[in-house]
Amino acid sequence: MRTIASGSGAQNTLSLPYLPHNADIKVGDLLITSGLGGVFPQGYPVARISKLQPMPGEAFIHAEAQTIAKTETTRNILLVWSKQQPIPLLPAKKTPLATQANRANAH
Repeated sequence: MRTIASGSGAQNTLSLPYLPHNADIKVGDLLITSGLGGVFPQGYPVARISKLQPMPGEAFIHAEAQTIAKTETTRNILLVWSKQQPIPLLPAKKTPLATQANRANAH
């Protein structure tokens, strides 16, 4: 199953905002990276599901996960680089110079 994890504002806690009520997931399940974005390798352990709370009348359940790495007490880390280019999350923005040049060429 694939989902999105985001920071919750609480230390070592991730929020999983888009899990449907019928998701096949339980407390203790391991979250791993998918490798889809090209930034992180596939299969890297990230967190464990720590809280699943049904939200009556809502499309999604309230789900949280505790990160495996305790970054606040870590002295050393391993950085991983990929030779693949990451997939951009947003389309490239036009620079003001390029926009002005396009307007000048249109006249």
